Amino acid sequence: YGHRSDGPRNEVVKGLRAAGYSVIPNASSGGMGWERKGVPDLTIGGRRGMWYLEVKEAGGVLSPSQKDFHEHWRGPQILVAHSIEEALDMLGMGR
Repeated sequence: YGHRSDGPRNEVVKGLRAAGYSVIPNASSGGMGWERKGVPDLTIGGRRGMWYLEVKEAGGVLSPSQKDFHEHWRGPQILVAHSIEEALDMLGMGR
């Protein structure tokens, strides 16, 4: 699972913000005290709710820590997208 490019994530962040969503990137490290392995990449807010979004490269899959987080999470829905188009479709704003 190692090194990954932030290319798809950056594209998704820009696209969601352009579509009117609030987007907060979730740090996977940094010593703030709340970080946990497996936390999705982005927190998204919109008029219809709040979601977590995991952004994957084309063909990418969830890591074991991400699967564990998804299994035990009891908060907002977690979505997994590989592109901005896929993310917008999941949020009901597909083009």
